[in-house]
Amino acid sequence: MKQSYARKEEGVSAPFSHVTVSAETNVGSASVDRKFSYKAVELDKELRQQLANIPNITEDQKQNYRLFCEQMRTIFDHYTIPMLRNEHTSEPSSPWNFNLDYYCDTLSLTGPAYGYRLSETNRRRLATLLDFYETYKHLGDPQYCKNRIEYNQDCLPKESDFVPCFQLKFWPKDVEGFRQRIKAHRSELYGLIESSRTSMHVIPKWSGKTPAVDQELELRYSFSFLERLFAEHRTEKEQILNGVARSIYYRYLKDKRCLPSYFIKTTVLWMCERFNVNDYHDVTEIAQKWCAFACEFLKQKHCPHYFIDGANLFEPYPAESLEEAYRILANDVRLDEFFEMTILAPQQELVRKHRQHTSTFVSQLKVRDLLNAIEDYRQLRANWPNQGQTQTSFTEEDAGECVHILGVLRSMDGDNFQNLSEFRRLCLDEEANRCNNPPIWGESASVCSPSEFANGLMAVVLYLQVASEAPTNSPVTDQECGLNPHTFESYRNVMQDMSNPANRAQNLLTALAPWLSDNPSVLPSFTSRTVTDSHPHGPHLNFNPSAARDEPYGFQHWQTTKLISMLESAPSPDMTVAELEEHQQRVNRQRQDAIELQKNEDDLVQYALYLSLSSGTEN
Repeated sequence: MKQSYARKEEGVSAPFSHVTVSAETNVGSASVDRKFSYKAVELDKELRQQLANIPNITEDQKQNYRLFCEQMRTIFDHYTIPMLRNEHTSEPSSPWNFNLDYYCDTLSLTGPAYGYRLSETNRRRLATLLDFYETYKHLGDPQYCKNRIEYNQDCLPKESDFVPCFQLKFWPKDVEGFRQRIKAHRSELYGLIESSRTSMHVIPKWSGKTPAVDQELELRYSFSFLERLFAEHRTEKEQILNGVARSIYYRYLKDKRCLPSYFIKTTVLWMCERFNVNDYHDVTEIAQKWCAFACEFLKQKHCPHYFIDGANLFEPYPAESLEEAYRILANDVRLDEFFEMTILAPQQELVRKHRQHTSTFVSQLKVRDLLNAIEDYRQLRANWPNQGQTQTSFTEEDAGECVHILGVLRSMDGDNFQNLSEFRRLCLDEEANRCNNPPIWGESASVCSPSEFANGLMAVVLYLQVASEAPTNSPVTDQECGLNPHTFESYRNVMQDMSNPANRAQNLLTALAPWLSDNPSVLPSFTSRTVTDSHPHGPHLNFNPSAARDEPYGFQHWQTTKLISMLESAPSPDMTVAELEEHQQRVNRQRQDAIELQKNEDDLVQYALYLSLSSGTEN
């Protein structure tokens, strides 16, 4: 069963990356170990290749284009959007408001390559955006998308465990003691355990205790579902207990390889059952109580399994390992000792590289050009074709959106600025001669902003590739999507957890921490903390979460008013940003010198007055 998942896979994944998945397993492992490697899609080269391929599109491909679009719509509707949308992300006001019409609208931008006209709204949108880019393309950073993709790749998992299992529709006799114990001691959880929503599983893993001939057939119990249920219903202090125990283990025990991490989970479960953790005074007392509790198990060299009576978790471990773990927990743990966190060092180095590149690129831009681009973008947005909806008020996102659009389009255009002019020729200038079919979805168009439309153009690069390679003679199936229903539901559950408001702040922190960890006032406990800090929810950001909506590239994290105020303060609009920064630094130094001089003069006056008064008193 595991072998069917232990295969090499290749494809295109978010964020615009070629992903290669290698997987392996063995009879002694319960999981399939999957490792991921990513390579950024070079948007300009890929677009150039797809544009060059358009004249080679066959009549059969053109005739099958509608079927291809219907297949893609099925994938969007049945897989992509359900994977991303759940009860946490379906509100209209949510930034995760995924729209089938928007996905289909973006796909329709490939239509002219196959003889299908664009809708009038999308024709106007594309022409408007390309006109704006043609005027200000020198302000677009050609590395903009590459840097964003490279950073986002670094936030993605590099490995994962996949554990295939069989669900049990009954409670085995081996766990009867556990069920009765919970019924007596934790009645509030017993009702949840007995509900139809809870079950156990078995997973393929050889224990090594049975004949080798049976190694492919041996199964063992998995209690992950029950463990998750218990974790979801912990009180805050029980969550703190779990967090502190894990911190102590990873700080003092993990590298010693003397205890399994499952020992932490087991001791926390036992403590929550045997003691009222809510009565503990603070996090320090909780940590001390856990260390003492764990030491009792280690001293006895016996840790009872939480779910199976009579099983000893320590059975496979030599006495020397248990004695070493006891010594460490009894003598070496320092609850007030600060230790450095180096896990984000590679990402921080990447941030430094990107910041240096952005600073170098922005420094050579002219003040006049930036002011004109922002003003013209405001007019573009006010007149943006949006199904009768217009937005004329200025917003704090104008500067960030302007820079984002120019960066995206410049990343697609290529070194010689040739891709988008060719794209315009094929999709707009020659549309009347090339396209004999009406728009693939008719004249309707989804509501979207200029920046969302620019993001859609990035996706067009991939859609052109998929359209040229996809089979078009049969309906799309689960197998062609590479997913079976159970696997899809597993991935969807992961996405649901990530988008849960209870987890969203921590997920945001994971992405932004490398940008903020050099500022102690913003992220005080991330780079240096004790094992008792930041439980149960992890480090907190000391800044307004709404400020994190835009990713920190270029001017995107600057408020429009602040940026325009700085640019308008330039003595000459022909100055570069670097020259303006030097001028501001010079003005600030002069202002500081003037303040110091005034302070010195005031001190001299006060001293002279003091001498005068002292002299008068003596006379």
